[in-house]
Amino acid sequence: MVESTGSSSDTFYCHNCGGLINRNSAFCTWCGVQMHPASPAQTPSVQPSSFPVEPVKVAPQPQSAPTTLYPSPVVIATDAPPRHSGIGIASCIIACVSFVALCATTVTCIISVDQDLDPAGVGALALLSIGLLLVGISTGIIGVVQSNRKKLFAILGLVSNTLMLLPIAIVLIIGLLVAP
Repeated sequence: MVESTGSSSDTFYCHNCGGLINRNSAFCTWCGVQMHPASPAQTPSVQPSSFPVEPVKVAPQPQSAPTTLYPSPVVIATDAPPRHSGIGIASCIIACVSFVALCATTVTCIISVDQDLDPAGVGALALLSIGLLLVGISTGIIGVVQSNRKKLFAILGLVSNTLMLLPIAIVLIIGLLVAP
C-alpha cells in the first residue's frame, strides 16, 4: 500500500501512475510527469484502498526521480552490453582469407618447381598474402585497443595473422642471410 506521510490536504495521487506525491511538487516523484496542482474541488477523491499495490520500482536509471514499471511507454537502455568490435571481426575474416591465399601461394610454388611457371606471378601472390597478413595484424591491434567493445574476434584475428606471418618472416630473413 502507498503510505501517506502528511495530511491528505498536503498530498494527492498522480493522474499518470497513481503514486502519492506532495501537492507542491512540479513533477511526480514516481514517474516524472509534470503536475498541475489542482484545487481541492478538482482533485479526484481517490482512496489508498483503490490502489491495492504500490508502484513497483525497477532498476535505477540515471534520473533523479525513481521509475516504475508503468509510467512511460519509452524504454531507454543505458547499460547495454558491449558489442563485438567490427574491426576485430574484419581482422578475423582477413586471417581466413590470408590463410587461403597462403595455401594458394604454397600450391603455386610446388607446381612451379615441376613446371615452368612465371615466377612473377608466384611472387605477386606471395606479396598479396603478406599484405593481407599485415592488414589483418593492423586491424587486430585496432580492435584490441577499442574501448567498450568485446575483443574476442580482434584477439583471434591478431593471433592468427601474426602466427601466419612469423614463418614467412623467418624464411625471408634466412633467405636474405644465405643469399650471396
